[in-house]
Amino acid sequence: MEPNNEKPIIPEQANFQNNFPQTKAAWAKPDSDEVTKTISEVASSIRILEDRYLNLRKKSQLTDQNFMELQKEYFKEKKHLNQELLEAKIKIQELTDDLHVMKGELKDTAKQKDLKVLNTYLDLWEPMQFVTRKEIEQLLKQKNY
Repeated sequence: MEPNNEKPIIPEQANFQNNFPQTKAAWAKPDSDEVTKTISEVASSIRILEDRYLNLRKKSQLTDQNFMELQKEYFKEKKHLNQELLEAKIKIQELTDDLHVMKGELKDTAKQKDLKVLNTYLDLWEPMQFVTRKEIEQLLKQKNY
């Protein structure tokens, strides 16, 4: 047999980066202290990962809860805005109806041109100079007719 030129890997030096020990000596039974240390390191890593997972889960739940609350608020606001929009549409329709009525009534009113013609006739006739029935009856009584 040829002498082995490779240095044996001691189990304390073996880690996951070296993958697996290369010599039979490295596969020898490790000390119980070393196994205990490795197990406690793994357990510590698992606890850290579990804490991180728990924190992420809490954040996710909080985010979901906040999203649901915002969604409820938006639905309420949307419902309120839809109600206001409906009321505004009703008021606009009522105003439109009122304007149509006013337009019809304005068609029936006299125009300024017609009022000027009427004013001219009134100036010609001078109705303030007309005599009333009572005045005629009084005049007739005075004259004994």
